Amino acid sequence: MPKQQLDVLNHSARPSASERLLAFWRNLKFMGWKRLVLLCISLGAGIGLCIVGCAMAITWYLNRPIPAKQWPVIEIPAVGIKARLKTDWKDSARYQLRVVPFSAELAEPFDSSVRSNGSIGFTIILYDKSGFQLCSTEVTPSHIVDSSDRVTELVANDHLICSRSDYVNAERWRMQWVFPKLSVSTPAAVSPATPSGPTGLKASKKPATVTDAPRAKPAGGNDSPASVAQDGHETLTGFDSSSGNLETKSGKTFVVYRTGERTTAYMWYLDTAIAGQQPRLRVKCDATGECLIENLKNNQAVHAKPLK
Repeated sequence: MPKQQLDVLNHSARPSASERLLAFWRNLKFMGWKRLVLLCISLGAGIGLCIVGCAMAITWYLNRPIPAKQWPVIEIPAVGIKARLKTDWKDSARYQLRVVPFSAELAEPFDSSVRSNGSIGFTIILYDKSGFQLCSTEVTPSHIVDSSDRVTELVANDHLICSRSDYVNAERWRMQWVFPKLSVSTPAAVSPATPSGPTGLKASKKPATVTDAPRAKPAGGNDSPASVAQDGHETLTGFDSSSGNLETKSGKTFVVYRTGERTTAYMWYLDTAIAGQQPRLRVKCDATGECLIENLKNNQAVHAKPLK
């Protein structure tokens, strides 16, 4: 038989669309409704398992563990302590905080201050690269003692209230504290070294001596520093929020006596932990001993008096 005739016969033997649809319904009727129900249940269960599996995979990916991170050490020589922070992420953010004396000479004052002060506390704050606050938590540390029953450090180990996205974006940290200022007992004729501030430079172990240039006496004959007008520049190295004492790199100390302005000066000091630079200050004092201290970075100012 010629090939053309075979092609015509094969084409005519193919079922039409309506015939195929009719055959499907005949087969479905032959299977019965019970088999149809079982088929639908099996198909639905398979789709449900796929959806659950995908959801679990996405949840795990979004909450996968983040390796531990050791943050830079914060040194606070004006108070006499330094802090180390370690964090990680495993279902939630966790932290380990250790606060130790700034130097070996402050070990004894650290022990006595911790034992005699029951209101010690810290606040951990995380920031993004632009300096905006992301997460914070208040910390009440526990004491760690050595074999001689001396408190050598304060530690805290707990969860940090912080979302995963905020934790990933955190690049800097700083710490607020409620802690007494530590000092080493020295003879009256020797002045202790002035702390260098939280820039990573440690204070000198040798006593520092600051010599001021002779000042002209006023007409009244009073040569007290508080009675001489002053106008100069200083560098902030430390601030004690409890006493209001503002310390400068030259060795001078001023007392910020207005309670509201102490918070402003405290924020100047804390900014050094983020920016890594000690603020430059302009100090204007009149003959009565009243001083106006201006932060040249943000143009904020506080009122103070020289510490006699």
